[in-house]
Amino acid sequence: MPSELTAGGAGQNGLIHVRNAADDDRIQLYGENGAVELRDANGRTVLLSGDNASVNVGENDKAGRIDVRNSGNQVTITHRGEDGSITLRDPNGRWTIGLNGSNGDIIVGGNGQAGRIDVRNGAGQRAITLDGSNTTASVGGPSGNGVLHVKNGSDVELISLLGADGSITLRSPAGWTIGLNGNTGDIYVGGNGQGGNIDVRNGIGQRTIVLDGDSGRLGVGGNGQSGFIHVRNHAGDERVRFYGENGAVELRNASGRTVLLEGHDASVNVGENGQAGIIDVRNSGNQVTITHRGEDGSITLRDPNGRWTIGLNGSNGDIIVGGNGQAGRIDVRNGAGQRAITLDGETGDIQLSNADCAEEFALAADQMAEPGTVMVLDDNGKVCPSSCPYDMRVVGVVSGAGGFKPGIVLDKRRGDSDRRPIALMGKVYCLVTADAAPIRVGDLLTTSDIPGHAMKVFDPNRSFGAVIGKAMAPFASGRGLIPVLIALQ
Repeated sequence: MPSELTAGGAGQNGLIHVRNAADDDRIQLYGENGAVELRDANGRTVLLSGDNASVNVGENDKAGRIDVRNSGNQVTITHRGEDGSITLRDPNGRWTIGLNGSNGDIIVGGNGQAGRIDVRNGAGQRAITLDGSNTTASVGGPSGNGVLHVKNGSDVELISLLGADGSITLRSPAGWTIGLNGNTGDIYVGGNGQGGNIDVRNGIGQRTIVLDGDSGRLGVGGNGQSGFIHVRNHAGDERVRFYGENGAVELRNASGRTVLLEGHDASVNVGENGQAGIIDVRNSGNQVTITHRGEDGSITLRDPNGRWTIGLNGSNGDIIVGGNGQAGRIDVRNGAGQRAITLDGETGDIQLSNADCAEEFALAADQMAEPGTVMVLDDNGKVCPSSCPYDMRVVGVVSGAGGFKPGIVLDKRRGDSDRRPIALMGKVYCLVTADAAPIRVGDLLTTSDIPGHAMKVFDPNRSFGAVIGKAMAPFASGRGLIPVLIALQ
C-alpha cells in the first residue's frame, strides 16, 4: 500500500496547510469545495476549484500567467492576465498565433509561418478561410455558397457578397445603390433615390472619366487630359476611336480608318484604306432615299419607294433629273425665292420668267447708258447712245429698264463694268420721244435726234435697216419709257 495522508471525514471537512520556513501559508487544500490555493506573502494568487471546475491564476496584485510546455520543456502556449493575451508558439518557441484581449487583436502567422484560419460547418467542411500565404479570404466552398454580410451599428445590412451569382451589393438605408454581378458581367450604380456616379481619377486625384446617372452623361478627359475612348471587337481589334483633342470619331476596319468625323474642322470623311465610302440617308420607313458613293463621286436621290429620280455623277459630270415614273423639273430662283428659270422634263420646256434675250456689248469710251437707252455701233464696234434719226447702225436697247429684266444674256463677262446688255429680241422698256409725232400701239420705232431715244417711223423709205421694234403702249407727248417688242429690221 502506498503512503496516504487523509484529512477530514467523519463529519469534518479536511483542510491542509503547507507553510514555508517563516510559517507563512503557501498552499492550502480545502476538502469543503475541493479547492487548492497557492499563495504569496500578500495572499492567494492561484486557485484551483473542483466545486466549479475552475482555475484562477493571478490575484492580490499578481498578474496571472500560465505557460504550457511541450515534452522538450519548450513553452508553446502562454496565457497572460496582464494584457488578457494568449500566445501560441511553434516547437522552437517562436510565436505564430496571438490573441490579445486588451486591443481585440487576433494575429495568425509570422516568424516563418503563413497564418490560416478555417471556419468549418457541422460536418467539418471548411465554410470560411482566411489564408495568409496567398492573402485570400474565402467564404463558401464544398459546404455551400458563400455569403458575407456587412452591417452598420444599427444592424442594417449595407454590403452583401453572394457566392451563388458572384455578386456584390452595396446599400443605403433606403435600398441597394450599387450592384456588381459576376454572373452577368453587370455593374449597377444608382437607384432607390440615388443618382449613380462613377469617377475615375488620375494620380493627383483629379477626375478624368465621369459616368453620371442623373444626367446620363459619360465624360472622358479634362483636368489637363484629352479624352480618348477605344472600342474593340471580340478579337481585340480597335473598331471605333473617340478623340477629345480635336472632337473626332474614327470608324475602322482591319486595314485602318474608313470613316472620320471631325468636329475641329466640321468635316465628315467616308472611305479610306481600300474602302470606297458610301453614305445612305433613310426615311422614317427605313427606306434609303439619298445615297452618296465615293467610288464614282455620285449622289442619288430616290422617291419613298426607293426608285431613283435624281442623279449627280461627278465621274462624268452628269445631272439626271426625273425617271422611274417621275417627270424631272429644275427651278432656279432669285433671292426672293421666285422662280426665274424652269426646266420642265414633262413638257420639254425651258421657262424664263424675265422678258428679253440680250447680249453684252462693250461700251464706247466716255459714254453713259442707262437701261432703256437706244444704242448704235461706233466705228470700233462698240456701242454708244443713238443721236440721229433713222440710224442703220442701231443694235437695240439697253435691257433692264422698268419691270422687264433680261431672260438670257449672251457673252456675259462678270466683273467688267464697261459692258451693257443690249436687248436683241423680246420685250423691253425703251426711252422714246413724241416730239416729232405721237406714238400709237403697233407703230414701228427708229432712232431719233434725241440721244438714246426712239421715235415713231413716219418715213418708211428711210426706216429700212433702222427699225428697232414695235410700240406696245401709246405715248402722246414728251419723252419717257414705254414697253417695246424688239424686232430689228
